[in-house]
Amino acid sequence: MEGLPDMSQAPYLPDEYPIEQIPDTPSWSENYALMGADPATRKGLFFGTGRWHGDPSIWRELMLVALPDERIIFAKGYGRNGSEKGPGGAFARLDVVQPGRRLRLTYDGPVWQSTYQELFAVGFRDGATRRCKLDVVFESTLPIWNMKGDSPGAANVAGGIHVEQIGQINGQVEYADEMHYFSGGYSIRDHSRGPRDISRYKSHCWTSGYFAARDTAYYVYAMRMQDIPGLGMSNAAIVRGGRCYPATVVKIDLPERIEDVKALVCLDLTSGLGDMRIEVLEMLARIPTGMVCPYDTTVGIHASQSCVAFTDGPTRIRWDGCEGFGWSELGYAAEPL
Repeated sequence: MEGLPDMSQAPYLPDEYPIEQIPDTPSWSENYALMGADPATRKGLFFGTGRWHGDPSIWRELMLVALPDERIIFAKGYGRNGSEKGPGGAFARLDVVQPGRRLRLTYDGPVWQSTYQELFAVGFRDGATRRCKLDVVFESTLPIWNMKGDSPGAANVAGGIHVEQIGQINGQVEYADEMHYFSGGYSIRDHSRGPRDISRYKSHCWTSGYFAARDTAYYVYAMRMQDIPGLGMSNAAIVRGGRCYPATVVKIDLPERIEDVKALVCLDLTSGLGDMRIEVLEMLARIPTGMVCPYDTTVGIHASQSCVAFTDGPTRIRWDGCEGFGWSELGYAAEPL
């Protein structure tokens, strides 16, 4: 469309691999995430990893898989098994196979089993473990969006540089005597670098989606801080025909209480392509995690200290009568961390 900037070749991190020289910056962190779904079977995968605040040579890893029958298997660990190709914690590795195109996530180790309801209500409780072997590959569908994380008030929370990319996920999970498959389902991955001072965080919505029938996708990251009126961060983009266009969040409801992180997202965007109202029709699975200060992640809600409550999961979405699939994450902190 005439007059719209062509962002199909928008710059992303010049090096998608783990940084070689770690800056001496307070609260600095480097993080990767990979989420994916198998909509037909209502399975969801959440994987987050990042440099531990106490020693950046250590990678923390958090993995949760929502299985049929409302089961969630999960693991959390720390380790120094990263390489020049990607982060690695205790049992998980995320390798950048081809920058901007392909990543591979593997895990081979013990996992616990619980449910969304239990993890949201009481958090992780120790118990019996079983072996899990996971091997999935992310393949990009769309170009990378460079969010940059430079909005006033929240750059120190989301990272100074932050890239995201929509794709597909394929692979399998072997758990106990069961085999579960991810077959070409919706996936979103990100990579960020920069300060992660979350002490004043209040709430946020991180969401994305793709309408294959119209080759149109969206990325949204909106956040509110405890001591700043209105949105502390509001970044968005629309992708159509392989081109990425800046967008503005016109309306979005962020959580005002902990139960709101279970809500179905509805938002209004505008860009040079026009206006969009996007509705989440249903969550295909719900995955509960948390966040604590100094920046670290938890399985479920960490009831013993101030904690952010998150709900993640794959979604079925609608825009202008067209349906698609996406991912939604809502978070809320009742008080400063």
